[in-house]
Amino acid sequence: MMTKRFRYIESARIEAGRAHLDNATKCSPMERGAGTPRELAAETAALRSAGVLACEFWQRPAASLVVVSRCAPPYLNVSEFVCHSTGMCLVVWLALISPVRAQDGVATLAGQALVSGSTNGYSTNALFNDPAALVTDPAGNLFVADSQNHAIRKISANGLVTMLAGQLGVPGSGDETGAQARFDSPCGVTLDRNGNLFVSDTGNHTIRKITPAGVVTTIAGRAGQSGFADGPSSSALFNSPLGIAVAPNGTIYVADSGNHVIRAISAGGTVTTLAGSAENWGSENGSGTNARFNGPVGLALDDQESLFVADSNNHTIRRITPDGAVSTWAGVPGVDGCVDGDAPSAKFCKPAELAIDRKNNLFVADSFNHVIRRITPSVPMALCSWRMLTTN
Repeated sequence: MMTKRFRYIESARIEAGRAHLDNATKCSPMERGAGTPRELAAETAALRSAGVLACEFWQRPAASLVVVSRCAPPYLNVSEFVCHSTGMCLVVWLALISPVRAQDGVATLAGQALVSGSTNGYSTNALFNDPAALVTDPAGNLFVADSQNHAIRKISANGLVTMLAGQLGVPGSGDETGAQARFDSPCGVTLDRNGNLFVSDTGNHTIRKITPAGVVTTIAGRAGQSGFADGPSSSALFNSPLGIAVAPNGTIYVADSGNHVIRAISAGGTVTTLAGSAENWGSENGSGTNARFNGPVGLALDDQESLFVADSNNHTIRRITPDGAVSTWAGVPGVDGCVDGDAPSAKFCKPAELAIDRKNNLFVADSFNHVIRRITPSVPMALCSWRMLTTN
């Protein structure tokens, strides 16, 4: 059987590393064929072992070399295909060299601007009241700490807003399932690899867990009792916990804002102080409890398990390495402002929530400046490295 390889597909072209469809033939895929020749199956296995993202079989119409396209805007993958005399074609979708997409834009996913409320429903039919934090799962669902509704809400991938746990508008501290549970002004939320949510229940001074089935338990702290105490989770005390993050090994990190410290909850349930000294605020760098913070808010972990902290009242972003060394990553301690540039000389004003992407770009909600900032990772150079901060 003769095999022909085609790098260029009729009516398609490749320009500057991007694949583009001609307007006249946009979105004209071949009909899927039935059956798999042995040769194509072997080719498929070889391509997949080489790291190709996906392989698909399509039937080539008899009369012409048709356009192969993937009608899933905003992406079109550079492709090639292998055709046999049977008319069966293997279409190879390679990893994107460069995405072709529409201009980025901002849209309202759920809720209504300047309208607070407690309504479930689709998209802008739903209402929130001071949503304080959110996290997304691999399926594209969003989970929202709806602070002044005292509840955890879910926004599904299709835009439907529902109640995951708590009762809208009713504060409390009860451990139950779903709507029978109660929260008080939750302000932090994170997700582990098993789909469990962890919540900083700020008004209750506790850390809560929500299983995928909606079962809510208190994993650390005492409801309604603020203070500072390390030890077993049942006797530990927090003071207005805010930011929260979970490591791959199950350790939970908490910005214990009222105590000016960063706490850690082990997978076994023991609470320790990772960095800072309880009720002693400041801006000093150092190791562990020798460092000082002032009203820490947001937390984010990078892929090296360094923990970044929005040290809000110091107007800085701090970094805690896995061995507990604390440094000022961006900003000038005690000096507010809004200045982009090299991270050590940049200025913030009350930085709050943090998020980090797969490339370790750190995004900062610079709350009193009303902007979102981005800090790029260090880039090694011949004699130095640098971090650049920009305002998005």
